[in-house]
Amino acid sequence: LIAIHARYRASWERTGPGARDGPALLDQVSLIKQSMPDFPIISNGNVITYDDVVENKKTTGANGIMSAEGILNNPALYLPRLGDVEKDGEREVPIPIFSPLRTGGGGGGGGGG
Repeated sequence: LIAIHARYRASWERTGPGARDGPALLDQVSLIKQSMPDFPIISNGNVITYDDVVENKKTTGANGIMSAEGILNNPALYLPRLGDVEKDGEREVPIPIFSPLRTGGGGGGGGGG
């Protein structure tokens, strides 16, 4: 697994929160993914909204998309993937229930498996 933040290192003179040198270079993530099609690649960059998640995946062909600053402003950034539901005339976003991962073998809680 390789996670790629598709930006060049910013200059030392940058100022302000989140200052960086331009947009992420998602075309370069795409080239890496094309050269390693069977290797899991996680792309990061230009992800502020759910539409950005979809566009990043479409552009790069990455196996997954991660967000740094976008998730800080919107902790529910990835929820739209579940779809909206109309219930009693109100818009409702279903929230998944996750169960703990089970690991095989001995040692520590969670049962066998």
